[in-house]
Amino acid sequence: MKAHAPLGPSSDPGDLEPLQTMLARLADLETQYDLARGRVQESSIDDALKHRTLARLDLRYRAERQTLVLQLAELHERHLSGLMRLRPTLH
Repeated sequence: MKAHAPLGPSSDPGDLEPLQTMLARLADLETQYDLARGRVQESSIDDALKHRTLARLDLRYRAERQTLVLQLAELHERHLSGLMRLRPTLH
């Protein structure tokens, strides 16, 4: 699975690129996980080793996914906060 540099804050609160990039990273992780699981399941290794390998793969996937989901939530929050600052207030 690819390592990606963390995303910094966008200077434009309306800029969706950081959110789109993070969603692409999440999709990439999902794809890589599915491919890795398929390779293990189709391999000719014995069932006990296959089970352990899948368990390790699953743990790594869940940890990486959790990190990405938390980063995505943070980006989303910053994006919404930036949009709220741009919104004119009505008095």
